[in-house]
Amino acid sequence: MIHLRSITFVPEEPPFVFNSHYQILDAKLWSSSTMDVVPINSSRFPRFDILTPAPRGISPTAGSWLCFEGLAKFNPGSETIIVNCQASSYHSEVPLQYQHLPMPYVFGDLIIIETQKQLYASDPDQDNLTVPLFFRPANFYCARAQGALRDLYCTHYHSAPSFGSKLK
Repeated sequence: MIHLRSITFVPEEPPFVFNSHYQILDAKLWSSSTMDVVPINSSRFPRFDILTPAPRGISPTAGSWLCFEGLAKFNPGSETIIVNCQASSYHSEVPLQYQHLPMPYVFGDLIIIETQKQLYASDPDQDNLTVPLFFRPANFYCARAQGALRDLYCTHYHSAPSFGSKLK
């Protein structure tokens, strides 16, 4: 399972959908460092649909920063990642524990597959699902040690080109 911790800006109450959750479609994740909070504008990042049990409220003074952590599921055949929040809350200002989060914080167990052109991750809990990673192989161990992916654990690491034939 892959878990994601991040922040996003929600300007208005999201729609209430199935299973007692509010659904935030096409959410943009934000980067926070020192006192700056900026959207992550990168074509390398997928779209995120966030399901949260936390209501934002319709008051003009309701907090718009959603801090969340939840299970991330890759949607086969889509560029969207669905995050089912296990912990989430709205704030008027970004809380201290999220103020130094330069990238989404990803943690979990993955099988990492490296081909000649791309680095892929496979979730052992989801059969036949392999997705490209959003960073280059050269940055893998560096990012794992000190950045957003510092708790990304590998159950296997393959660098044989033969694995590329299994990827679509």
